[in-house]
Amino acid sequence: MSDINRKQSSEQLKKSKEHTLSLLERGKLRVSGVNDVTSFDSEGAVLDTVLGIMSVDGSGLKLDLMDTESGTVEINGRIDSIAYSDCDSGERRGLFKRLMGC
Repeated sequence: MSDINRKQSSEQLKKSKEHTLSLLERGKLRVSGVNDVTSFDSEGAVLDTVLGIMSVDGSGLKLDLMDTESGTVEINGRIDSIAYSDCDSGERRGLFKRLMGC
């Protein structure tokens, strides 16, 4: 398979994955549509999702589930914030994007 076909297949796979967040009482975060866990420690995580880079900040964080096939990640601990830092220039700039400097 050529590099171009591989890249197109990867792009199609990313688009076909659904991205959802489920946060239970600021202590249990379940995320789907995760391509990769870029970094993780007890105070934060950086996740590469199908909708951009997602940062999770907190304390006592533990990575309880990382299923690379389904793209599901589960983080337990105290969740203080969740933010997206990747900006798509092709989309309309909403209030959140303006606040993030996008």
